[in-house]
Amino acid sequence: MVSIDLKDRKILYYLDQNSRQTLSRIGKKVGIHENSVAYRLNRLEKLGVIKNYYTFVDALKLGYLPVRFYLKFRFINPNIEKGIIEYFKNNKQTWWVATLDGNYDLAVNMLVKNMENFSNFWDETLKRFIPYFDEQVFTHYFHFTSFEYSYLLEKPIVTDRKKFKMINDGKLVNIKDIDFKILKTIGPNARMPLKKIAEKLDLTPAIIRYRLKKMQKLNLIQGYRVNIDLGKIGYKDYKLDINLADYEKRPEIINYIKKNPHLVLISKSAGVSDVEIEFHVQNIEQLLEIIKDIQIKYSNVIKNYRYFYVRKQHKWEHMPLV
Repeated sequence: MVSIDLKDRKILYYLDQNSRQTLSRIGKKVGIHENSVAYRLNRLEKLGVIKNYYTFVDALKLGYLPVRFYLKFRFINPNIEKGIIEYFKNNKQTWWVATLDGNYDLAVNMLVKNMENFSNFWDETLKRFIPYFDEQVFTHYFHFTSFEYSYLLEKPIVTDRKKFKMINDGKLVNIKDIDFKILKTIGPNARMPLKKIAEKLDLTPAIIRYRLKKMQKLNLIQGYRVNIDLGKIGYKDYKLDINLADYEKRPEIINYIKKNPHLVLISKSAGVSDVEIEFHVQNIEQLLEIIKDIQIKYSNVIKNYRYFYVRKQHKWEHMPLV
């Protein structure tokens, strides 16, 4: 684990709010000079605390369909598992690939052009790996909301936290080819300077700035965030699935859970559970305390629950490359 202080945590928090903001602006918010921000940022990058800066794109507005699946392995060894993970990582339609501890061994999120496209992909997948798949669980998620990491602050924010959303509401956004090229360029490197983007795409910085602002106004670009190696700062990523005896209570339960600063994600999907939530906590005991609190508050509503630990994140991108 890496030793970080409150100033480092604040830098990470403000980068998660907007990783494209200047070091000077971050410094003013943290209360230190921009040179100190640069020094600390460089240290956090070198130590691997900061893995990368990414652009949070609502790709559903571009007409992509979200598909998620969980896999339970059998007859597996480290080399075979590595090959399966690399196969999913290298696919341009996957944006999240993670090893899990719990009911499943691997989780994969994809953005596909159409279901025929996914069907062809899955046929090829089974031809290669079906002997190693003991269980396959597919879900379709309708939307999810990711929250800023306010737990990093000394006094965590529990209301009106900044949100980043992917919403499948049927309202598509039409963009030009140049916009798509900009998104692909800035997707895995949200702090790339305008000048460098312009040089890469043979455009002017003014055009890049204009196109980015337009996509932000359309809510296609939801924000610019930081990808943190949680283990290096003493946190773990847990997913909690809850099934309800009374589904009408779902909005009330979610509003209650939103007050917990360790909540980082709420999903809505078909095929897994009634409430899907994700927490960043320091240990399993902290998660169990959160679960206990929810159970006590809604003892007659919660039918059952299960949780699993995101042991290793292999891929994390919010912009499809096809």
